[in-house]
Amino acid sequence: MRIKETHGDELDIVTRIVRPDEDIYIIQPGRDYRLYSAFDRHDAIFFEFPSLSMDFKRLPTRDELRRQLVKAVAVRDWIEADRAGPEPSRDAEHYHDLAHGRRVGRYAGAVEALFYKLRPGAIVVAPGKGFDDPVLFGQIVGEPGFASWRDVYEAERLPVRRVQWTARRIRGELKPELRAKFGTPNPIMQLDRTLRDQVLRAAFDQYAFNDIYSARLITSEDDFDTLDEYHIQTFINYVAGVVAAYEAGVHGRELTFAEALGYLEDMPDYTPELKLNINSKGYQRLLSGTITPIVVAGLMTMATATDAEGQVPSTVPTVVNTASPHDGSCQIQVEERIRGAMQLMRLDEWQRVCEAARSAKRKTGLSTSMRTGRRKR
Repeated sequence: MRIKETHGDELDIVTRIVRPDEDIYIIQPGRDYRLYSAFDRHDAIFFEFPSLSMDFKRLPTRDELRRQLVKAVAVRDWIEADRAGPEPSRDAEHYHDLAHGRRVGRYAGAVEALFYKLRPGAIVVAPGKGFDDPVLFGQIVGEPGFASWRDVYEAERLPVRRVQWTARRIRGELKPELRAKFGTPNPIMQLDRTLRDQVLRAAFDQYAFNDIYSARLITSEDDFDTLDEYHIQTFINYVAGVVAAYEAGVHGRELTFAEALGYLEDMPDYTPELKLNINSKGYQRLLSGTITPIVVAGLMTMATATDAEGQVPSTVPTVVNTASPHDGSCQIQVEERIRGAMQLMRLDEWQRVCEAARSAKRKTGLSTSMRTGRRKR
């Protein structure tokens, strides 16, 4: 297929690049999950320590932090008791003799982790209480700061971390080994590294982790039949086949659908694994040890961006990745393979699989979370 370069079109692949040494943290939303709705409503995570004074540029000594924590707990209990009795002292020095015990030590460790250890972009999980309640998945945004909200401890000043929630998944739909980590007395807990992949699948539509690339194709309508699935698989298999051919060094040819499938059969590593079947109002996740799932999702985003009959994308967009803006390796690889794949496609075959994807979009709401359009100046 004859393609042309463009500097105006842009494809955002929205793919989270996860380092092998990157950890994930579970944030307990307070005693009996009482802070959960505030986490969700205010896009922030914090502890049950109103009036906690902190200097985020200097890690306090353990004794300083313990006294501050005992003061904050006293203020919290007073507020929760409808301010019955005298107001607790706001001078942390008055709590010197009380700043001991395992519980206070656990609180101090949690504060150090959340406000001094976790960097912007850290992945966090906040569980809902019940089996049918959502679990919040997200990433910390920016540096620590203070906030006060009328609906949280009557507008007492709180140290907080801002969060971008990326997904909500029903607690009961998660695997038991992940659910077993929720509800511990620890305000913050580092997740076992063996469970990170489960969180990534729940939290991100596209991600790359430990040489695994994954992309999610979403359907939103109730009506879904085998023909719709055939249309989707037709698109996936043709794109995966021409990507395999490109990786095999093929050039100067335009491949039919059958020829593309032949390369896919000869190079099965480029066949994306289907991890979850498509259901009504569901999704399918593609996984591979190659970058093919991201390329497939990118080309599907381009193909379904317009329903204008006969108009199919024939330009290579500039690929960006707002989900991991400081790691450009993935977007470079995706753009290179989109260009290589489009050079190997027959125009009539590309039109056919584009129409198959658009048909699935019209009937099932097929989409991705990738974005395409004109670059903003």
